[in-house]
Amino acid sequence: MVTSDTLSRCPTSTSSRTLEVEQNLQNDIQFHVDVITSTWPITDEKLKEIKAKTQEDPILKTAFEYTTSGWPMYEEYVKLAARELYGVRNELSVVDGLLLRGDCIIIPYKMRKEILNRIHD
Repeated sequence: MVTSDTLSRCPTSTSSRTLEVEQNLQNDIQFHVDVITSTWPITDEKLKEIKAKTQEDPILKTAFEYTTSGWPMYEEYVKLAARELYGVRNELSVVDGLLLRGDCIIIPYKMRKEILNRIHD
């Protein structure tokens, strides 16, 4: 990574301290992700199914793409499929191919009835 000197605009190399801070941040994020995912009471097979169905669900697929690449500044620029999630866009994240709101997996529409039945059994 190269940054510009404020006055001369000459590139200066990134210090090793900056790289160390970035690496520590990445490690902290990965640790947090590992803690969250280890507490999910769900099988790997079911996670794979949720990932696949997320990519088939037009609302979640669009929200997934916006979450990874950036949401439009204004709601009117958001595709209709994802507008219902615009209000919570700052709570969304993508972890291991899953769309989350906070630390909860957003379940694709086609799987919601099945998951609700399992929860209530």
